This record gives sequence, structure tokens and C-alpha cells, in this order.
Amino acid sequence: MKWKIKAFVQGAISAMPRSAEINYVFQRYVTRNLPPNSTTLQNNLNTILEDFAVTRKHIGVPLEKARCFEFGAGATLLGPLTFYCFGIEDQTLVDIHRLLRPELVNCAIHFLREHQDAAFLRMPHEFVPAGMKGQQLIEWLKSTYGISYQAPCDARHTPFAAGSFDLISSGTVLEHVPKPDIEAILTECKRILREDGVVAFRIDYQDHYSYFDPKVSVYDFLQYTDAEWRKYSPSLHFTNRLRHRDYLELFNAAGLEVLADVTQEILEEDLAALRRLPRAPRFAVYSDHELAIRTALILSTKEKVRRTETSAQTLRVQ
Repeated sequence: MKWKIKAFVQGAISAMPRSAEINYVFQRYVTRNLPPNSTTLQNNLNTILEDFAVTRKHIGVPLEKARCFEFGAGATLLGPLTFYCFGIEDQTLVDIHRLLRPELVNCAIHFLREHQDAAFLRMPHEFVPAGMKGQQLIEWLKSTYGISYQAPCDARHTPFAAGSFDLISSGTVLEHVPKPDIEAILTECKRILREDGVVAFRIDYQDHYSYFDPKVSVYDFLQYTDAEWRKYSPSLHFTNRLRHRDYLELFNAAGLEVLADVTQEILEEDLAALRRLPRAPRFAVYSDHELAIRTALILSTKEKVRRTETSAQTLRVQ
């Protein structure tokens, strides 16, 4: 599919009532991207496993006692079900729209049951029963897999108490969120994170239209001004085009200290692809290497310096 056609279709659907439901029907019966095929699921699982291998080293409690929070959980729940396989018993998931689909959850369960990984302590043991949906499905997920699903729920303002979670995660979500909302989400994450808790975010910096149109470079969208890009970035396919440096600055401003910053190796072919593209003025301030970063896993925690300063102030007041 040519990317501008997809952008037009996504823009038209975005303007419709119940756009999320219409988009699901479009993806399932027109583009046939849903349910995801085994290659897509395997690629996603590989990323989850790689990220969790890094993340689990920083979780300060046994996995079976960890309270986990994920925003932008999506429709298949492949990530949370994988966490269940690792032994995690308590997960809270939120989405801005209710995207949960029993047939897609079963697709993920079936895939995991076929997958063998030495790190798994158990496998998903039950499929979503036929005909189950709505609140009944939500209650079943909680009782069967320890997964509490809440949608619609705004990750900028959650109902959870301060210091509720040991791990807060999201997978390729933040690139679809406007910068002011990211600032609010990070502030909220810091509030609901335990003092020694960990925030783990996987971010994809690539032009997502390159996944649909082989003629599009993963850096293609860097050539457009913000005004031009707005035409191709409707709400259902919004991409903020923030770069890795921008996220690190946002984490710092929110009082989150980076524990791990994992990016892929930058190849000469990446730099060559960048140099062939004209660059919008917004991106002129970045080096080629900064722009070439395709993906990242960023782990962070509450900033220790600020915690130390606060403790010192408290002692002085006493």
C-alpha cells in the first residue's frame, strides 16, 4: 500500500465516530493485518524477551511479588501474557480506548503455547472462552492471569495511589503521544512508581509508513515540516517524530534517572540513507548519529539526586 493512501484512509477513519472500532474492522478485513501472523508475533516476542532480560536485573522484588503497570497495552496482550509466563502475578493494564479483543488474545495465547523459552516458568493454560467479551472478559483475565484491564483510562491521570508499582512499562507507545502528554505521563509514572521501582519504555523512532510501503525510508518523515507532517499524522496514526535525545531530556525534566539506554548499532547504510534525504529545519539541530537511532529501550527510576536532596532538607527541618 502506498503510504499516502494509507495516510488518507487513516485520516478519514480518524474523523469518524467510534474510529477505533472501525479501524479494527479495516485492519482485519481489508488490510488483513489482524490477527497478526506468526512472523509478526515472533518479532514482537523477540523484542519483549530482549527488553525483559535487561529490565528484570533492575526489578527490586521477586517477580511473583512485583506489581506491574502498562499503558497502551493493545489488543493481543502478548506482552502481559509473556510477563505471566515469567511468573508475574499482578499486572494492571490501561488503554485510552478499549482495544481488547478476545480472538486476538487467544491468538497470542496459542502462539505462546507453541513457543518454548528456557526463561518461562509456565505457559498460558486457558483460552478465552467462546462468546466471552466486555466486563465478563475483564473479570476472566483478572482471575485467570492476574491481569487487570482498564479502558478507557488516561495514563496522564490514573486512579492509582502513589507508589503503587514496582515496574511501569510500555512498548512502542510513546512515539504516538504528543510531547505535552508525554510530559504529563512521565510525571504520573513517577508518582505511582515505588521509590526503588523501574520504568521501562521501548520507543520506535522510525517512520511507521515504511512498514507498509517498501519505497519509504525509515527516516523519510524527517524531511517534512511540522505543518506538512500534520497532513499525514492523523490521530489513529499519529507520530510525534521526537528523537532519542528529546526523550532523554523529557525523562530528566520529569525527575527520572536513566538506568539503561539501549539502542541498536548505527550502520553506515543508515547514515547514507539519512544523507540522501533533505532535512526539515526542525531536525537541523541533530547530528546524523542522533537522527540515525531507530529504536531504544530506556530504563529509569526516581532520580536519586533529587531524593537525596529532599531527605537532607527534611533532616534540616527536623
